[in-house]
Amino acid sequence: NAREALVGPKRKDPKKMKKEKILTFTLKTRQKHKHMTSVAGLELFDVDIKAATKAFGKKFSSGASAEKNAENLMEITVQGEIMQDLGHLCNALYDIPLECMCIVEGNKKKKLFP
Repeated sequence: NAREALVGPKRKDPKKMKKEKILTFTLKTRQKHKHMTSVAGLELFDVDIKAATKAFGKKFSSGASAEKNAENLMEITVQGEIMQDLGHLCNALYDIPLECMCIVEGNKKKKLFP
């Protein structure tokens, strides 16, 4: 096209682009020695958030809640420092590949299972 030669190719609309399927785990500290583990991105893998919250709470015998995060994704927060166990449970229950799981620390993302 003459237009593409002058202006360049059209950019894709970010709203229409498919989101990358990544399950992100975040560890938050409350008080001094207590931790909360958050999991975001389960809905990208077609997981029922309400059922997953109940399953995580039963499995780890702790409180679990679901709410929307800043990226407008549902996020499940579980009491305790259980990132590795939670990753294995997501793999076992919902067949989410281990390569799709990452830890967010500050602004850095790294693989949960390298």
